[in-house]
Amino acid sequence: MRDLDIFRHPDYYCGPGPSPVTMPDGSILVGFRRSPASTPAHFFPEVEGCLTQSRDGGKSWSEPRVIDFGGVHNVNLTLLAGGTLVYATSLAQPITRGAYERAKDLPQNKDKQGRRALVFTPEDRAKGLIERFGTEFYAMEFGVWVRRSTDGGKTWSPAFAVSPVPGVPGLLPGAPSPTELRSPVVELRSRRLVLAVYSFPAERVYLMGSGDGGRAWSLVGRIAALEDGLDFCNETVVHETASGALVAFVRTDGNLVTARSTDGGKTWSKPERHRLWGYPYTTVRMPSGRVLLAYGYRKEPYGIRARPIDAECARIDEAEELVLRDDGGRSDLGYPEGALLRDGTALVAYYFNHKSDGGNQRYVAATVVSEK
Repeated sequence: MRDLDIFRHPDYYCGPGPSPVTMPDGSILVGFRRSPASTPAHFFPEVEGCLTQSRDGGKSWSEPRVIDFGGVHNVNLTLLAGGTLVYATSLAQPITRGAYERAKDLPQNKDKQGRRALVFTPEDRAKGLIERFGTEFYAMEFGVWVRRSTDGGKTWSPAFAVSPVPGVPGLLPGAPSPTELRSPVVELRSRRLVLAVYSFPAERVYLMGSGDGGRAWSLVGRIAALEDGLDFCNETVVHETASGALVAFVRTDGNLVTARSTDGGKTWSKPERHRLWGYPYTTVRMPSGRVLLAYGYRKEPYGIRARPIDAECARIDEAEELVLRDDGGRSDLGYPEGALLRDGTALVAYYFNHKSDGGNQRYVAATVVSEK
């Protein structure tokens, strides 16, 4: 294993969720989000969605190029078999005070404690924003969107909404379903695209599908929900196994929960709780056929961990746990995503902070993992 820095700058907060892909020429492309370091909030209305590239195996990286701006939550990349690059993110949309007043008391906008979850002011979400924007700033969750690039990320299509999600109505007329996502689009062997999205405060995880390369989306099935006996469920990644089954790795209270589908995601098994602690998750199919399952470890010693599991993702708890990093300074780290490199190693990218400065700077880093 070897660790490397992808992007680190004292003026920027870079969490969560960098996303690597291996390009046809063998270079590594990484998407990530950055916002001013003075306001380290996962939601921020001046986020830059960026791309950086390495042509020497991760030793050096290009100056980041901004491809998106606004309330961008993640920059999730997928390289499709035909060469098209797909970028998926969820968004928070600035709105007027009138729109806020119209939507703030809708039943779907309140969590169990009565707090505003989907339409909010800085006071509702991140009080550190008040100094920058004042209390007259308003925003709403604006759903999941997908864009396409046929030139390696130089130019991008208009955004396509991953909506409607049945049972998750928009907050204003014409608005998309206010869902979020954790992981990139997954291209199945059938070439159909799927994507796990989740709703809140009524927490449910859905699988959406597209048969036209990500332009139009519809519901495939419901993966998990609170009514399945879970305390909560949200950030989820879906993996297609060697046999064609789909396995969902669901974030709950810290212990991994999985669900399995053998009919393309239409129906799912009852969620199974595992002893593994850590979240959220990413998977990489290694050359041996085994799957590298990586996850953030957001308690002391803070860092990143992984397990090489079997090809069907059936024997997770008995797999050896690998400590990729244990030198984090605080819990604000993780959200790994992985990519298989040309040499058969896996690049696991994540946002990180370090003991050396008390965890104050959050930056983009990675660990290269090889099979034993």
